[in-house]
Amino acid sequence: MSKDNIKLKTYSRNRSRVIFYTLMMALPIAQMLIFYVIVNANMFLMAFQKYEYSATSTGYNVSFVFLDNFRTAWVTFTNNFIMVKRSLILFAANMFIGFPLALIFSFYIYKGFALSKFFKLVLFMPQVISGLIFALLFKYLVNDVYVQVVSSITGAEIQYPLSAQSSSELGVIIFYNVWVSFGVKILLFSGSMSGIDNSLVESAELDGVNLYQEFRYITFPLIYPTVVQFIVLGLVGIFTDGMHILALYGKKGERIASFGYYLFIQADKADYVLEGSARHTYSDLSALGLLLTAMTLPVTVIVKKLCNKFGPSTD
Repeated sequence: MSKDNIKLKTYSRNRSRVIFYTLMMALPIAQMLIFYVIVNANMFLMAFQKYEYSATSTGYNVSFVFLDNFRTAWVTFTNNFIMVKRSLILFAANMFIGFPLALIFSFYIYKGFALSKFFKLVLFMPQVISGLIFALLFKYLVNDVYVQVVSSITGAEIQYPLSAQSSSELGVIIFYNVWVSFGVKILLFSGSMSGIDNSLVESAELDGVNLYQEFRYITFPLIYPTVVQFIVLGLVGIFTDGMHILALYGKKGERIASFGYYLFIQADKADYVLEGSARHTYSDLSALGLLLTAMTLPVTVIVKKLCNKFGPSTD
């Protein structure tokens, strides 16, 4: 085969690879540009803009108002502090209840103890089944099965746990959120644990290390970067977590709303101009989004640095 033919085949193969790579990367890059870069850039601009009706062909007059929208956003944030409080309660429940339990169950599954595969299936099931279907099943179990069973046993009239008359409504919702989030945590934690070198564990076992010491001095330090990532993600989404209220109540969950659910409902009802309305404009909500970012970003950066600085060492 001549050198020219070899060069031609090499060029053709390289060109095919470039075309394949370009086509494979085109969609995710386009999605990032449209749904992340352009959307966020437009939100940033709208936070400083005000729209007014116009008789021109464009339909609106746009003017820059500097901080007016941010004043409205701050009033919205402070007037809905009960929703902020619910978001903070959910974050605390995930951090101090969901996280430790997920670590314990992940370690149990990683060690392959009795029924570990069964627990993994049950805990990961909310991620396999559609969120809406799982929410409907949960509502049926809590509001119908639980009430009927307890009433038949005790003879007392039981309030529906997911109703406005129940004092445990928020607790039931938080339990559901912690349970649903178990699957992803356990999948990633157990996956990180499975990557630990077996020779390291075997050497520790020969030195007489028990399960607690293995978890504290070997397993936890080696999966600590994954733990930090979950903490960071929890902080970033602290004010945007809808607590699955949309799946549980649809658009009728205002009485028990988190701030993330409130933002969704307001964005669904918003428009460019809503004069004389209690609803919000897109400009108000854009300013509110930037305000929440300004509040959570420094906290997230500081917490991440503290976690990395004072976290367990792998040495």
